Amino acid sequence: MRLAVWLSLAAFGAAAQAPSLDRTPADGASWKAVYFHDEDNSTLRFADVKASSTNCAVAFGSMHEVKSGGVRGVAVRSVDGGARWETVPLAEVPRSGFLLAGGLGWAVTASGLWRSKDCAKSWEKISAQEGLLRAHFLDENRGFAAGLAKQALETHDSGKSWTKLASLGEITSDAERSFFQWLAFAGKFGMIVGAHEPRRPADSAGRRRQLPSLLLTLQTIDGGETWKGASASVLGQVTRVRLALDGTGLTVVEFRDAFDWPAEVYRLDPRGNAMTRVFREADRAVKDAIIASDGTSYLAAIEPPGRDWRLAAAGKVRIVRSRDQMHWQETRVDYRAVAGAVSLAEVPGGPVLVATDSGMILRLTQE
Repeated sequence: MRLAVWLSLAAFGAAAQAPSLDRTPADGASWKAVYFHDEDNSTLRFADVKASSTNCAVAFGSMHEVKSGGVRGVAVRSVDGGARWETVPLAEVPRSGFLLAGGLGWAVTASGLWRSKDCAKSWEKISAQEGLLRAHFLDENRGFAAGLAKQALETHDSGKSWTKLASLGEITSDAERSFFQWLAFAGKFGMIVGAHEPRRPADSAGRRRQLPSLLLTLQTIDGGETWKGASASVLGQVTRVRLALDGTGLTVVEFRDAFDWPAEVYRLDPRGNAMTRVFREADRAVKDAIIASDGTSYLAAIEPPGRDWRLAAAGKVRIVRSRDQMHWQETRVDYRAVAGAVSLAEVPGGPVLVATDSGMILRLTQE
């Protein structure tokens, strides 16, 4: 696979054929709530969900106390493929998490990194590296992290110590308004994605217009031994890159200011240096995407109330699926699933999971 600087503005190509959405829910597939925090005195907001096996799935979140206003971190874990869940308190609020086989996992917080060796049942703080947003580990010791202040880091000791990637010097944006927020690997091909957001005034009507921002990318084709940096001016912000084993993938681009669409999804083909738009709907604010091991693609979106996604309000969770990434169909989702953000994960050898920022975990069931 050759290294492709695929995220240039020209790379965002229109679809060769118009993508379609069948809004009739698919037969035989539904998303059922397997965990729901429905309490009067507190709310639970999941920020991430991961699964490394049928014996370990973890949703990472924060518990917000209504009366006191206090916030504490929690991990909600399952060791039976997502059927039953147990809540474990965390000393700090997690921003994201990562799991490897054997129950090994990490939780990323604003002030450091925590590690678990028993599928989130117990935790130890191993790093005080501040400003991290996400981490990705190739094995027990070798990993990478992305964060605020233009942080793109690597570790060789399970996250205890971190060093900057040398290729950061190839990206000249200022650190104050630059960040990396997503990591993805498929074999030896890997990506770290972020953005630089320049200061900009509102337009004459006082409404923020969707203006270009600077997309930041780091790519490797040798398992992280060397990286190549690049930047490009684009509309919107790349918030997800999900890679399949063959290196192809799905990329979610979200628009957060005045624009015709809340989000677009592109099919990524690094080998052909191509991106093709495969989904966009005015009433589907896509938040995450995943390509399951059987080849089925899923998009998790929010349908904004009043069909106006610019209100940034919670809406009904909508999940669509496709076998060819062009023809999409709605699936049935628990009617109580209302959220502002969602995360997807596949249990290896098991179902796909969805965690919401409204304290719900959904599991795909085939009926």
